[in-house]
Amino acid sequence: MNVGHFDRYSSALSTVQVLSAAEDPLLTEGLLVEAYPIAARIDFLRSIASVLLDCRFAVGVEGNTAILTVSGALLFATRGHREPVPQQMTIVEWLPRITDVWSADIPINWTGPGQMEIGGSNVLFVSGDVPGMDGAPPDFTSVDQATIAEGLANWESEFLATQYSLLDLP
Repeated sequence: MNVGHFDRYSSALSTVQVLSAAEDPLLTEGLLVEAYPIAARIDFLRSIASVLLDCRFAVGVEGNTAILTVSGALLFATRGHREPVPQQMTIVEWLPRITDVWSADIPINWTGPGQMEIGGSNVLFVSGDVPGMDGAPPDFTSVDQATIAEGLANWESEFLATQYSLLDLP
């Protein structure tokens, strides 16, 4: 398997199904609507940005969790008003595009309209399941932070990849 810039993942992805173009959130609008970002990691030294997504209600994703990783990261930004308490940020529109790089403008809703943007020359999207995350997500309005955290995947959660897509642009 040739996964270009993401060679370090090739053995982990060798048994995972490749998404068709119609099922691929990197190419198809709307597939991540109703997913919500849980966490992001940025490695400035290697120019990599990753977003962990809860996909229990996502329109077009198989699995309850996904990871979007962009290298050659040219863009990673969020804008909008946030309260200093845990809040669900729901993706309300998913608009991927390819010019000389891949990017997505992602309108999100938290306590009002917001925006997340991510883009780069190499993009890996992996969907799958985190065991125990098949039920409803936590109620962000009536429980404490520890209970909310227990009801969401995190970077240390066991993740069983089922599908992936890769774009390695020149």
